[in-house]
Amino acid sequence: MIGLKTPVGDWLTVPAEVELGIRSSGDADYIFLFNYSAKSAAIRAKKAMKELLTGKLIDNDAEIPPYGVMIIELNK
Repeated sequence: MIGLKTPVGDWLTVPAEVELGIRSSGDADYIFLFNYSAKSAAIRAKKAMKELLTGKLIDNDAEIPPYGVMIIELNK
């Protein structure tokens, strides 16, 4: 193990099969989650966040469907 840490560790717990990307604007960060698995992937939010594709608030456990995408907005 090389000791790398996830940049979203304070916000989310994400399984290995989910690819994660982060983009930022002046007033928000956007977390893109891509599930490349044929099974649903469970994530855990450590604080309340808005999922932009559904408009739902994620404040604990959520699932990304098989081959699904989530875009989460974090206000700065």
